Amino acid sequence: MVELGNFNAMNPVRLRCHYNVLFCGGCYGIIFPGTDNLETPAGGTYRLIASRPAGSTNAMTVNPENESGFDPVDWPLAVIGCGRVGGALAVLLERAGFSVTGLCDRHAGRRDDVARRLVGGPVCAARPEVAVAGARLVLIATQDRNIAAAAAELAAAAIDWQDRAAAHLSGLHPASLLAPLARSGALVFSFHPLQSIASIDMALDVLPGSFFAFEGDEQAADLALGLATVLRGTLVPLVAADKALYHGAAVVASNFFIALEYMAFGMLEAAGIEPDRAREMLLPLVRGSLENLARNGPVDALTGPIVRGDDATVAAHLGALAVKLPGRRSLYRELARLNVELAQLKSGVSLADFPALGTAAGGGEHEREGALTAGEGFVRPAGDKGF
Repeated sequence: MVELGNFNAMNPVRLRCHYNVLFCGGCYGIIFPGTDNLETPAGGTYRLIASRPAGSTNAMTVNPENESGFDPVDWPLAVIGCGRVGGALAVLLERAGFSVTGLCDRHAGRRDDVARRLVGGPVCAARPEVAVAGARLVLIATQDRNIAAAAAELAAAAIDWQDRAAAHLSGLHPASLLAPLARSGALVFSFHPLQSIASIDMALDVLPGSFFAFEGDEQAADLALGLATVLRGTLVPLVAADKALYHGAAVVASNFFIALEYMAFGMLEAAGIEPDRAREMLLPLVRGSLENLARNGPVDALTGPIVRGDDATVAAHLGALAVKLPGRRSLYRELARLNVELAQLKSGVSLADFPALGTAAGGGEHEREGALTAGEGFVRPAGDKGF
């Protein structure tokens, strides 16, 4: 076992396994050969899959024992929970060389739908212990609230868990939810795909190439890395204490983003624009903003009145909201303050340049802002199932 520590000199350390460790400028990370441009003094190009500041209490370790690489054939697979993510992973991993030996879901229609997508003939069962009988790797893809119960049910079954592994797919909860299986001898870990998924068909397109968060038994790191690699993805090691913050970041980036577009659509509707047209108008703007973010990062991608120090425009926005959508004013103001924090890095503006926003502790003027009332939000068009 090699433990990562603090090194100030840039020095790639080669391990006896299919990934390496890079120490650079007081930081360290796990890297493996890839196509992204991260040059090292020793030559070669590597992909960074995890980094953590030197001196962090969240030390990571890597296992250098595996010299033969990862072979999916060694890990016959069972999936517990045949929803969007579990179903898609069963299909994708079979395509990558895994033998999917079992599927479990209490809804027969869901497991049968996934089974029809597979080339092999997995055992389909409503009881987990039946589905996992022929598997060495078990993915528990249930809803978060059912993970612990599934683990307890499997641990209580007459199954030898030595030389087996089990993973759950929760981004929030630690691998310790699988403690009953660990006590029975299984390697346990969490393996969370950082992706927004609305259906199995969509997941088949977007999961390959995604980032996957790993937390759990150190001895399972090679297995998790193998899973991410066959999915053409990137593995990011986490410690259990950081999972809530990690998952919160995902919620802000994905779910809150959708909520903000909902707010913007509603503002256009309040201005007299039809809902369908509002979406048509704003989506190109959103795509352009995402492209700017991808190319330039948040500071250089930021545009708009706050970067320019235009308090009059901000005041006009707040005035219009006071008339049409008073329940949205406090949210606009808080987002604008966050915008000022970012804009300060680009143009040097500060909250003092925006009297309309007031101090960090209160509003720009004395007012009473009620909660959003019925009809103030965006009216979703008939048949619309999401953005």
